[in-house]
Amino acid sequence: MAGQTLHLDATTAPGAGLPAAVLAQSRSALALADDDGVLREVNRAAAQLLRLPRAALAGTALDALSAPHERAATATRLRMLLERDAWEPGSTDLMLADGRRIEVHAQSVPDEPAAHLLALRSALPRRFARRGIAVARGGVPARPSERELQVVRMLAGGLTGEQIAQELMLSPETVRSHVRNVMGKLGASTRPHLVALAVQDGWISL
Repeated sequence: MAGQTLHLDATTAPGAGLPAAVLAQSRSALALADDDGVLREVNRAAAQLLRLPRAALAGTALDALSAPHERAATATRLRMLLERDAWEPGSTDLMLADGRRIEVHAQSVPDEPAAHLLALRSALPRRFARRGIAVARGGVPARPSERELQVVRMLAGGLTGEQIAQELMLSPETVRSHVRNVMGKLGASTRPHLVALAVQDGWISL
């Protein structure tokens, strides 16, 4: 959903029946909320993403699902998001109590007061989600080598470890060693996480 906008067409929308139909038919994680961010309905995909039963989510304020230390800031962001003009979609993020971060994209529902259709999706891990970062002498974070960054760029381009090994004329074990080393240096837990952190830190660009 990132980079996409959810559009509702008032000329074809069958009034209040539209949100329920959209929720029921969509495989994306969708929810219907009021002006205060209280969830009125959620579809199955949203319940799975939030890891709570649909019945438990109905009537729950979205900010109440956030981590306790972020609850006040989340409530403010959500209020600002839901106060936007009806035809102006927006987005914010929500850190759940279990540490996962969710993107929230909102669009007001035409012809239905105090109703907002929310599209939810998992967000990329951020800096606080890193594992321990490898450090060099003196306590300074270890810097990836140029070869390690070359491997990360190729991973970002969709190549497998075996393909990278062939391209660089290295053994697969050497490539795996480079990946392990740079994951330790950036604090990544998986290869996709590694690519995300390398882009975030400016080591590579996509």
